[in-house]
Amino acid sequence: MKKRMKMTGIVKVDRMLDENMKLMLSYEDYRLISKGSWCDSPALRAKLIVLLPAQRFLMLPQDTQGKISGYTVLEYLHQLQLSLRVARFVLERFAKDGGDKDDDMLFEKNFVSLITETIRASSHELRLENDADFQQYYEIICARMLLLPHGVQHIRRRGLSIHEIVTSDRFGEFFRLMDGSMREQFDQQQNAFHPTRVRLIHRQYLQLDRDGNGMLSTSELQDYGKKRAFNPTGNNPTHDLTDVFILQMFAEVPTFDGEMDYHAYLDFTLQLNDIISISALRFFWGVLDFHKQGFLDAFTLDFFLRSLLEKIYVHEGREDAPTIHRLRTQVFDAVAPTHPAKITWQDLQRCKLGHAVVRFLTDYVAYRTYEHSFA
Repeated sequence: MKKRMKMTGIVKVDRMLDENMKLMLSYEDYRLISKGSWCDSPALRAKLIVLLPAQRFLMLPQDTQGKISGYTVLEYLHQLQLSLRVARFVLERFAKDGGDKDDDMLFEKNFVSLITETIRASSHELRLENDADFQQYYEIICARMLLLPHGVQHIRRRGLSIHEIVTSDRFGEFFRLMDGSMREQFDQQQNAFHPTRVRLIHRQYLQLDRDGNGMLSTSELQDYGKKRAFNPTGNNPTHDLTDVFILQMFAEVPTFDGEMDYHAYLDFTLQLNDIISISALRFFWGVLDFHKQGFLDAFTLDFFLRSLLEKIYVHEGREDAPTIHRLRTQVFDAVAPTHPAKITWQDLQRCKLGHAVVRFLTDYVAYRTYEHSFA
């Protein structure tokens, strides 16, 4: 964050705080910064009074002595700068498309168009212009990455408000990569939308498609997370999905002659990698509640846990393997449902461990991660 294109107000604050990143600021220190008495720019002083009011100090995390981190202040200013730039960008695009000033909603077609045109405007900087074949897939993947967390059906029914876009962390990450001045301020190699990272999603599909027919069968998907794209050394698979989960997932997503196309694979991959959104959790719920009874009971859970046990036997042997009862008890303990024998959708949302629990039930690698985290 130390590299800057222009000497903006935030850059000056950045440099001032740079030596104090690990130091804690008292309220007096904070007010000294916010009043701007240290700078000779009346415009910057006026901005700081607005951006760093006294009440903001109370909203930031404090230590036992009532002090805040200088880094926290800088992070807040950077996030505010990002939000303002995203808001301006979206509003300008909305006005350009003739949006109704009394209706701030964008529908799927408009939102995808915004994403696609933004990517094409940055294709040179992203080094996509010499790889037209991949660029079309890159545009599709980025659009789905931004759509799915909001719920595609939700967007199709009522659209996506400008406020929802501006306050979306995912769109902010996308914008940081696409905007020329923001691109210089952050480590873009870690950005989820960086072409190098997005290309791995596309490459895994090609590697999974063993028969080269452009579709994925259940047997081909059993190698998910184990191919070179996600597992370059061959020793650290990102996933080891259970057979039952794969079969039930194929029953939930659109298939053609029993095989999954590229779009279904893409949505599945993005939902699998999303450990935050309600939309991703809802996808897993649809797979797990295969009886569509509105709850998961011992019978349903055991159906998935038996398949997980098979993976445990393969990797760890049978001698010290847990029992079905123990695994089921772990699930119920994590969720703590209202009814002692049934887990509802509301229970899964409320427990805050919903994403970890559904992956525990469906993926051996996630099961091991859960065991290490909560051992």
